[in-house]
Amino acid sequence: ACANCAVILKSGEIAMPGDHILPDDVVAEDGVRLTCVGVPLTERVQLVYNAKHEPELDELRLPPGPFLARARGR
Repeated sequence: ACANCAVILKSGEIAMPGDHILPDDVVAEDGVRLTCVGVPLTERVQLVYNAKHEPELDELRLPPGPFLARARGR
């Protein structure tokens, strides 16, 4: 589980039936949603991408280490 696909919802509504990692306050107060399990409930949504860099999601972000090592090995 991670928050690499996290976005901030600015308008519209997105349900997250499969979310088991985001703290309730981050969803309710900050409007963070996970696009990997998100389902739009409204015709239009406005999002801010790269929310994974927000401080409250630091512990949920996957480290780039394993991916960088593979890229260098090519």
